[in-house]
Formats: sequence, C-alpha cells, structure tokens
Amino acid sequence: MFTSRFFKKKLHLEQEIDLYLNCVNEICSAFNQGVKSYLERDFVKLNHYMQTTSRGERKADQCLKDIKYNLYANTLYPDFQKDITLIFDKMDNVADISNQVLVQVSLEQPFIPDYIKPYFRELVDYVCRTTGELVNASRHLFKNRTMIEDHANKVSFYQDEANKTVEKILMTVYQDENITELAQKRHIAYFAMKILSVSEQAMKVAKKLVFYMIKSDSDT
Repeated sequence: MFTSRFFKKKLHLEQEIDLYLNCVNEICSAFNQGVKSYLERDFVKLNHYMQTTSRGERKADQCLKDIKYNLYANTLYPDFQKDITLIFDKMDNVADISNQVLVQVSLEQPFIPDYIKPYFRELVDYVCRTTGELVNASRHLFKNRTMIEDHANKVSFYQDEANKTVEKILMTVYQDENITELAQKRHIAYFAMKILSVSEQAMKVAKKLVFYMIKSDSDT
C-alpha cells in the first residue's frame, strides 16, 4: 500500500513537470513568432505573442511552485532535490528572458535593415531549437537518462549555430557603410545578443541536466 502511494506521488510529480515543460515550450514558440512578427512590422501579432509569453510565464511560475512543493513535501528523490530544483530554476530563466526580449523589442523598436532580417530569422530559429531540445531532454529526467545526453548534444549543436549566426550579423552590421551611426549598429548588435542569451541560458541548463544524469547514475 505504501509503495503504491509513493509511486502515485512520483507519477504526479512527473505530470507536474510535463505541464511545466509544456509552458516553457509554448513561451519559446511564442518568442520565436513574436520576434518574426516584429521583423515583419506586424505589431498586432507581436502584442498577441507578448501576451502569450506573459500568460505562459505566470502559468509556468505556478507549475514550478507545485513541483517544488511536491518534491519536498513528499520527500521525493531526497538525494537529488537540490539538483532538480536548480535545473528548473535555471530553466525558468529561459522563459523569463524570452518574455523580457519581446517586451524590450516592443518598447525600443530597433531598426533592422531588410537585408539583415533573414539572419535574425535564422538566429531565432536556432535559439528556439536549443530550447526545444532542452525541453525534450528534461522530459527524460526520470525515464530514459541516456536520452538526456543525446538531446543535450543537440542543444550544444544549435547553440553553436546560433553563435555563428550572431557573428554573421555583427560582421554585416559593423562593416555596413549604409548604417552611419555607431549607436544604431550597437542597438542591432545588442538585440542579436539578447536573443542569443535565451539559447545561452538553455545551454547552461543542459549542462546541469547532464551533470544530474552522471550523478544519479553513479548513485544507482
């Protein structure tokens, strides 16, 4: 009877984590579409996606509270509670930064020349692939730990591609004689780096997941 109750508590925790990861996925998808809407100067859609990320962030915060409560109140995975908490706290930063970038884009409205926009679309696609693979890795937290490393490697790959795209943006902007004001060049570069910071945060979480995998395997 005790074993059955304990199993149900673990299953409930996994369900809460899935709900949380769904929120992160929704936020990152809206972030992708929001940036592209700005590039198309479609502010109606941008506002819609900003609202989506804001709602998703609030929902994710509540899911995270539920995860922590269940984890500690029911004494689940006592040897790894700090590791699991740290992973999801860091992942929450991915959602937070995604929302913040959309808000900043809406407020500051950086001028991005048409010939640079394809690079930004490419960048946000790579960034969202890193977050997507991070979510995939996290879904295997208690199930198939070998899959964590596989998805974490994909996070690293897409992060490298995002870095390369930012380098292309910076080289193009700073060598462009049509953009005469240095402040304008820096503004474009700033937003490229802000978008990149989402995937950089995802990479940090992926490393935490791999560390958790190694640590938990060594204790079994």
